[in-house]
Amino acid sequence: MKRLVLVCVIIFLCTVACNSAMRDGATTLKAGMPNTLALPNGEVVYDLSGEWDIVTHVSNFATFNGVIDVRQNGNQFVGSLQGGDFPVLETSEKIKGKVKGNEIEVIQFNTTHGWVLSSGGLAEGGKLLSINTQSPSEGWDINSTLKKK
Repeated sequence: MKRLVLVCVIIFLCTVACNSAMRDGATTLKAGMPNTLALPNGEVVYDLSGEWDIVTHVSNFATFNGVIDVRQNGNQFVGSLQGGDFPVLETSEKIKGKVKGNEIEVIQFNTTHGWVLSSGGLAEGGKLLSINTQSPSEGWDINSTLKKK
């Protein structure tokens, strides 16, 4: 019986350790940490401001590259395309959303069909942003990877 309890405790501890190690956000962000921004309400979020290289794959038929300049105000951000081979849109704004701590709370991606609600995630201490945009009705999906310069 003691051996079973010991094995269960070890399995539990290993599970907790593995889950923490697999998440980029295993640690709570604190003011003064690199690449963070302290908001007036005391919340600390990743600072996404700056230039990012972007590579976008549209389904299996096109890949686009460029540079996006992200401006952040509090927890909200907007990224404008600065150059690259993306299709021309009415605006240079390519991404916009909200960050909460070390996670993307909401993100939208500007396509030739307009703004599309997407899913996104941050990794590498807030220096890598992945965005997945899908449109089942149009039959395409867009996968973008942004890396902070």
